[in-house]
Amino acid sequence: SYSYSYSYSSGPTPTCGAGQVADCSGDGDCCLESWIGDEICDGVDQVDGCDLSCFDNDGGDCDPKKSESYSYSYSYSYSYSHHPHCCVEHAFHATGEVASTTCFGGRSPWEASTMSDLCTAGHSDAGAAAPPFRDCSQEAIDAGNCGSADWDTCAECADFGIPIGMFFANVGYTSCPDWVVDAAREEAAEGGQCAPWFEYEEEGDDDCTPGWHSINCLDGTVMYGEGCTSCGDCAMYDLTAATGGLITCKLHGPDGSYSYSYSHSYSYSYGQGVTATYYYDGVEQAVEECGYEDCLFVENIACGETRYESTANAAHWLSGNDAPDHFYLITPSETAYYHFSTCGSDYDTMLYLYSVVGYEANTCLRSPAPHAGEVELIGEWDDDGENVCRALDGREEREDVWTSQPLQAGETYVLQVTGYSDHGETLETDCDTDYARDAGAAGNYALAVDCDVDVDEDDECTPGWHSVKCLDD
Repeated sequence: SYSYSYSYSSGPTPTCGAGQVADCSGDGDCCLESWIGDEICDGVDQVDGCDLSCFDNDGGDCDPKKSESYSYSYSYSYSYSHHPHCCVEHAFHATGEVASTTCFGGRSPWEASTMSDLCTAGHSDAGAAAPPFRDCSQEAIDAGNCGSADWDTCAECADFGIPIGMFFANVGYTSCPDWVVDAAREEAAEGGQCAPWFEYEEEGDDDCTPGWHSINCLDGTVMYGEGCTSCGDCAMYDLTAATGGLITCKLHGPDGSYSYSYSHSYSYSYGQGVTATYYYDGVEQAVEECGYEDCLFVENIACGETRYESTANAAHWLSGNDAPDHFYLITPSETAYYHFSTCGSDYDTMLYLYSVVGYEANTCLRSPAPHAGEVELIGEWDDDGENVCRALDGREEREDVWTSQPLQAGETYVLQVTGYSDHGETLETDCDTDYARDAGAAGNYALAVDCDVDVDEDDECTPGWHSVKCLDD
């Protein structure tokens, strides 16, 4: 680590928090201490927004001997991005043009060990290519030397359908270019070897942890935490690094200073009049630095459909029953009785069915649950499918029920899938009682929905063998 005293010719000395140092230029910026000695020159030209030359010439990064080997005259299409080093695998056409990008062996492109182990030619702005580990050039085939790794003979070039002239090599970049990051992100979205390092980019990833979320700016680095008990008690991680520099930020204001402190969690206090601006791929974004995530799950479901979901990451929206909830909206196309089954679920389920009445109604369903405040409870089931579900999969405490009344065509109904909580019995008697979320009353469930226009309510059936014998009369 480095420790220096400063005297600035202009502006106040910034107060920088743990893991940060003051910019040597005196412009009031704070910079990540990890940038010192990271083999990227952060000099007086402030290519990446920081001058660290007063720290032993940026820990030696700006020494002439390094400047002779590497050029740092690159620029980005947006300000204040600072992509770290990266080591990626490229497939090259015979012309030398990059054909594809991936992460060799699923290794992190950002780790220093990946750079030292795989990118043996080092790194440069334009990319330093290590010797090809797979080479299907005609020259290599003629020499019978098509590379290393798991390749035994050049015949594998033909076996894998690789065009003659194509070769594969690991390439190190001093600061990962945007086009490389974008290519790795696209490969990750398709489930490729970069997926573990770009999981945040996968579409359809709607996992949610209920609780407070906090996002803060460390002058270029975005720190983020979620599922917290409060914004001031949040375990934060480096979102800028996790996104390969895609998400960045910048502090600005009268003095450009802020304070930063942490114990097991992080808390921030920007200087008076100082604000943070956040960027996604260079485009300014409106960001809520402190907010609560509801994790509300609402989907449509129709007769004949089955869903397999989990309430493990859901919040609860029913006073008196504190189990996490999922909601389904039902709008029958024809008037019919409905059948609901949760057989196959791995926890003690409960079901509530509400009719949307369109006027203020007194129920325990809380906003933002769908149609909260304007529904009437018409069905409540707890372990009403014990016999049926036990016969099917050996599990009890599940539901297998028919509605007691037909659901009307064109009307809207809300089906709530939840679990049994210790306070579940208070549903109809104590809507004002709301305990903490009961995470133990959640799990994976199967929900099957069927319907019939004519159901004999007395025609109950228990699956299994039946026996009839005659005792004379």
